[in-house]
Amino acid sequence: MDKNMLSEYAKLMVKVGANVQKGQKVRLYAEVDQYELATLVAKECYNAGASYVEMFWSCGAVERLHYENASVETLGTVLSWEEERQKQMVKDLPARIFIESADPDELSGIPADVISTVGRMRSKALKDGFKVRDTGEYRRYETDCTDTCIIYLLHSSDAPLNAQSRVHIVLEIFIQCVDRP
Repeated sequence: MDKNMLSEYAKLMVKVGANVQKGQKVRLYAEVDQYELATLVAKECYNAGASYVEMFWSCGAVERLHYENASVETLGTVLSWEEERQKQMVKDLPARIFIESADPDELSGIPADVISTVGRMRSKALKDGFKVRDTGEYRRYETDCTDTCIIYLLHSSDAPLNAQSRVHIVLEIFIQCVDRP
């Protein structure tokens, strides 16, 4: 896919999808295979006036290695810096952009109860709400923040697509939805 088209998609994700505003912080989540699109999205966030773009990378192959080699207790443990990062997010209420391209089969063979247990342990530790400042008040991030854009990039075992082809197909669908009257 041509870089100009990818850049246009990045603008669409930032301006329409996440509605990034001047001075706003942004959390950008992406798979490592989407580094080119993630870089363009970060650039567009700054062009839109974002004060800071915090990048979170994930890699399905490494995640699988974690599940194959680390204990459930280790995987389910939430470290204090992770809790603090989440509390700061609730205070800042950044726009969030997710570029999801994980292979749905990358954890196949890992017992579902192990994946579920790890998820429950982490969720319980992070709780659904966090105390804000010293007010004793709790906020739920999901209900206080509406600036979120999630892009799911397609996978097909029958007709494998490269990362840029998946970006093009999904964002064309996104554009069609946005352009509806």
